[in-house]
Amino acid sequence: MELSEFKGNKLTPEERRYRLEQYESCKKRGIDPEMIPGCDAINDYDWIVTTQSCYGHKGDNERKAHLDFRCSLDIGTVIDNLLRPMEEIHHTSVQLMLEEKRLRYLLWFNNDTWEAEVNTFVKLVARTEKIVKPWSLKDSKEDFNDKAIRILTEDPQFNHQDFSNCGYNIFTLDEFRNLDIEPIKK
Repeated sequence: MELSEFKGNKLTPEERRYRLEQYESCKKRGIDPEMIPGCDAINDYDWIVTTQSCYGHKGDNERKAHLDFRCSLDIGTVIDNLLRPMEEIHHTSVQLMLEEKRLRYLLWFNNDTWEAEVNTFVKLVARTEKIVKPWSLKDSKEDFNDKAIRILTEDPQFNHQDFSNCGYNIFTLDEFRNLDIEPIKK
C-alpha cells in the first residue's frame, strides 16, 4: 500500500499499520532518537499514530521541534482533550493540516522545552484513552454489562436521585473519567 491510498479525517487501522511500519524504519535508521521514547509511548495506543517528529535544533529558529500525528477520534475530541490542553499548559502552537485529503495534527514545541511538552502530550493521550476507549469499540453498548453508563453534565441543578431506580449506573463526568472500564470479551 502507498500513503496516497489513505484519505479522510480519521486514522484507519490499515493506515496505522502502514505508518507504524514507516516509523519502525525511521527508528532503525536512527532518525531523531531523542523523540523515540515519546513517539513509542504515543504509538502504544491503537487510536493514534505519530507521523513525523523532530526534537528541534537549539538556536535554530528555522527548524522547530514538532510532533505530528493522526488519530481515529473526531476533531472535537482531539481539540478538547489533546490540542487545547497543550496550548493552555505550554502555550504549544497547534495546527491542523490537510495533507493530500488527510487531516494531520501538528504540535510545534519550543526547542528548549520540547521534552516537557512531549511528556505532557503523552500524559494527555493516556488520559484521553480512559475517556474514549470504552466507546471507540464497534457496537460498544453490547460489549458492556447489562447496565448502561450514563455520562451526565456537572450541572448542579441536575437531580441524580431522579434516576436512582432506573437500572443505570449514574456517574458525573469527573467520576466517569476516573473509571477503569474493561469491555466484556465475547
